[in-house]
Amino acid sequence: MYSSIKTSKTLMKLLRLLIPAFALMLFLSCSTEPPIDYAIFSGKIENQEGNVIKVQGNDFEKEIAVAEDGTFSDTLRIETGYYSFSHAEYSSIYLAPGHNLNLTLNAVEFDETVKYTGQGSEINNYMASKTLK
Repeated sequence: MYSSIKTSKTLMKLLRLLIPAFALMLFLSCSTEPPIDYAIFSGKIENQEGNVIKVQGNDFEKEIAVAEDGTFSDTLRIETGYYSFSHAEYSSIYLAPGHNLNLTLNAVEFDETVKYTGQGSEINNYMASKTLK
């Protein structure tokens, strides 16, 4: 009889630990954020030639307005892949959801001045350097 009481107390202690742990796991699994399905592409163009930059590829095409001071920014709902952007000339660009990519360039020396910063910049700077070679 004593062993069944001891087993019952042990079981109650175990349940007191498991129920909150299970509730916490259930709460955490339900509170996940939705996946990011966009990239942010922004930048500044010196000596701009026009007021639009165009991004296209993978059945995607979007024109982004360039302000008088040469700045632009837009949210692109894209799939991971290679795209091109154009502003007087064109260049390849790699975009993926979650990227926050910033571009600077001088339109007079387009290929020589393309530079990326932010998330996704490593591969894009590499591709830009390969264009010069």
